[in-house]
Amino acid sequence: RKRMHRACKVCSLLAPQGKRGENTKWYCRACSNGHTGDVYLCQMVRHESFGEKKSCYAIWHEHWDCGKSIPVNLDKKLQFRKPTGKRRSSKQSSHGLGG
Repeated sequence: RKRMHRACKVCSLLAPQGKRGENTKWYCRACSNGHTGDVYLCQMVRHESFGEKKSCYAIWHEHWDCGKSIPVNLDKKLQFRKPTGKRRSSKQSSHGLGG
């Protein structure tokens, strides 16, 4: 079964104004327990933090203390939402009208 892709929290915060962050299918189960929704984080090295290139997962845990110390210059709002529910299957039954 394929996993849903969601917006990475770190990419969303570090994205330039008017741009969207990257999507990922990986989330941190330990960090998600303290929030309403899952905390999705990239595994790819994309951003620079304190002069080092790191993955979003490393930035979130090492530099931002699991999201507790996000820099104040990132004035965007971070939202944690519950999943919308069960995903519908792509196969739908069709009933013929004519005979």
